[in-house]
Formats: sequence, C-alpha cells, structure tokens
Amino acid sequence: MAGVLVLAAVVTAARVFPQIEQLAGGVIPGLPEDFDLDFVLLWVGFILAGAAGIMWFSYWVAAREYGGPMVEEEQGREDELLDESHQKRLDSRLKQWIRIMSTTAAIGVVGGGLVIVAFMILGAQLLAPEGIIPEGIQVAEDLTRLLSEVWGAFGYWLLIIGVTIALAGTILSNQDGWGRMFADATEILIEPHLDDLKGKNSWLASKISNKEWLKNSYAVLVAGLIPLIVFFLVRDPVEILSVGGVVTTIHTPVVVFLTLYLNRKQLPESLQPGWFSLTFMILSGLFFTGFAIFYFLDLFGMDF
Repeated sequence: MAGVLVLAAVVTAARVFPQIEQLAGGVIPGLPEDFDLDFVLLWVGFILAGAAGIMWFSYWVAAREYGGPMVEEEQGREDELLDESHQKRLDSRLKQWIRIMSTTAAIGVVGGGLVIVAFMILGAQLLAPEGIIPEGIQVAEDLTRLLSEVWGAFGYWLLIIGVTIALAGTILSNQDGWGRMFADATEILIEPHLDDLKGKNSWLASKISNKEWLKNSYAVLVAGLIPLIVFFLVRDPVEILSVGGVVTTIHTPVVVFLTLYLNRKQLPESLQPGWFSLTFMILSGLFFTGFAIFYFLDLFGMDF
C-alpha cells in the first residue's frame, strides 16, 4: 500500500508539474513574507521516521533476524577468547546486518524525499490557488483534494483508503515501538534498585521484571489510552502533532550524537561507520540542533 501511495503521489505531481521557472523559484532559499516559524520547525521533526522511529527500526531489524540469527554456538560466549574463524563469522554477519540497515534506511530517505517533494508540488499547484491550508479536524478532507482533483472519485478513495491503512500502521508501530523502548528504559533505571523493591512490593517487582508485561502495559497506556484521551480533549490532530514535533525536534540531535558516541566507543574498528556516514551524521545532528535552538529562540520572543 505504501508503494501504491508513493507511485500515486509522484504520478499525480507529474500530471500537475509546474513550469520550470516557477519550480526553480520555489527551490531558491528564502523566507516568504508570511513565514510561520513555529509551524515549519515542528513539522521538520516528523520528516521520515522521527527520532524515536529510528530506534524502533533497530528493534524490528533485530527481531526479524535480518543479517542472520544468533546461533547457539555463539551465544553465552562473551567472556571467552574467540578463535579467529569464529570472529570472522561474527564480523561477517554483523557487516551484513549493518549493510541491510544502511540500504533500507537509504531507500526510506529516497522514498520519503520523493513523497515530500510530490506533496509540496501538489499543495502548491492544487491547494494554494484556492487558499486551502489543511488544518484542524478537516485536514484529511482537505488532503483528499490532492488526488481527487486529478483522478476524481478514484483518487479520492485511493487517498482515503491509503491514509486509513497508514494511520492504522502508525498506531500499531507506535504501540510496539514505545512499548519496547519504555520497557527497556524502565528495566535499566529500576535494575539497581530491584532488590530493595522486592522487599517492599514483591508483586510490583515481579511485574517490572517481566519485560513482556511491561512492554504491553506501556503499549496500552502510553500509546493507547492516553493519546485517545488527549484527542477527545483537544479535538485538533494538527495541534497534537505539533506538540509531538517539538519533542522530536529536540530528541533527534540527542539520538544522533549519542549514536555516534556509542559507535565510536563500543563497535569494533572494522564495523565503525566510515567518514562518509560519519560526516553526514554530524551534519544532520547539527542541522536539527539548529532547528531546536531556533524554536526556543522564537518561543521566548527573541529575534534572529
């Protein structure tokens, strides 16, 4: 379904493609007169997977055993001196895992870039002339114009079905991703105090020690009930996502630089990222750091 939506967006954008002069004028760096910094900064954080989604992706790749499973022969031998042939097999599997991760991430970036450019062209060509800015509870209805004005009823229902499937997938991925991440974080923070907790509340200690129960509890509460309550109180999905964008904009540089730190400190030299990857990781971290700084400068009324 994602492939169908990408193809539909790109083909539709090609159908309404602007004149080269108009397109060139739109890609020249500059700020329009009615530039809304708050609005732009928040949505930059949601480009592609966002900071948390990057970490979830690592969970899912490992769970699917891409790059090869851990075989029994190699488990539980962390403290042993590994022979050369064993180490070669281990390095080969890890390199394959990293290669799959890198290739998949590159496909995501290219595909995401195509979708972003396509929707920017569609918005500029179809919504802007009518003065339509998707916002509030009508955002989905406004976005259906992007395909329905070109393809009619077929385009309308294609986008409706695609958005429904995409949102359902997003809900499930958020429940699984946040559940796994919060469960890991809780275990890391509680582990040093677990013995004391067992003496005070054995039931709670047993539940916290049960990672599956912990993950499912977070999935139901943090990624299920709480967002549902917030939605019915606020009733504005764009406003809710804007708050999430603030968190993501701040979170991304933290993830980038901590990932670089862990790569340099914990990975064997043969598996560390090369200069190409390292350079672009640093640049992306600085990019999002700048956006976070701009957001807070604007939030506190400071001109720049």
